[in-house]
Amino acid sequence: MTGIKIDGKIIAQTVKDRVKKAADELKTEGINPCLATVLIGHNAASATYVKNKHIACEEVGIATKDHKLNESVTQQELNNIIDELNADVSVHGILVQLPLPKHLNEFITTSRISPIKDVDGLTPHNAGLLAMKKAALVACTPSGVMEMFDYHNIDLEGKNIVLINRSNLV
Repeated sequence: MTGIKIDGKIIAQTVKDRVKKAADELKTEGINPCLATVLIGHNAASATYVKNKHIACEEVGIATKDHKLNESVTQQELNNIIDELNADVSVHGILVQLPLPKHLNEFITTSRISPIKDVDGLTPHNAGLLAMKKAALVACTPSGVMEMFDYHNIDLEGKNIVLINRSNLV
């Protein structure tokens, strides 16, 4: 078996083109797709990740609403913000950046997000669908890996593929 050079940037651009086309189609129907992000505290890696999400959204024509919260935010205050985003008809997806500060409960926080606005698939509802092999959402990492295999027409039938990580997102 010979190796295959995989250029992730080319594949990422094809995905961005597809997403931009879908966003443009929604706009013709009067729907302006919007992702709300919630970043708590001053974790540099998390801030970079959220910033990159905003850049990617801008590139494909998806609006963003950025919520930067002080690390001292209470669980109730965070719940209230998530409730507002759930009720906001102009917001179609919600991303609460993890990890959360230690005084905030990840399960309570992710459970608060409406399953239809849960872009990471972390609500109990969406996680349950995944466990039942009925997932409406696929986590980004395995989805990206499958995108690479598909792009290069790599046949996976009869093969075992393993992704290892210590995150709910993989």
